Amino acid sequence: MSGNGAPEGLDSGVGGLSGPIRTCVGCRQATSKADLFRIALVGTTAVPDPTGSAAGRGAYVHQNLNCFERAVRNRAFARAFRAQGALDVEMVRKFLAERSGE
Repeated sequence: MSGNGAPEGLDSGVGGLSGPIRTCVGCRQATSKADLFRIALVGTTAVPDPTGSAAGRGAYVHQNLNCFERAVRNRAFARAFRAQGALDVEMVRKFLAERSGE
């Protein structure tokens, strides 16, 4: 056992974070789930999931257009959703733009 009560080699969190940890698919930074925005897949359309309760796989991004656009450029959503082909992400883009006031 390590000093924090976790088995040897395992931490209680990433960088001292507690609670669920997720990785932003845009910048690849691991952070608290509460600091990220969940996106779900419905058919071939990525949809905003602000409550985090939609069924199925989810992808997480920081709540800004920079991380979102980086994820789009790098095709990170297709990998995160294990999807074949292109995904429609316009609904999420509009949602994030409205939230950021752009």
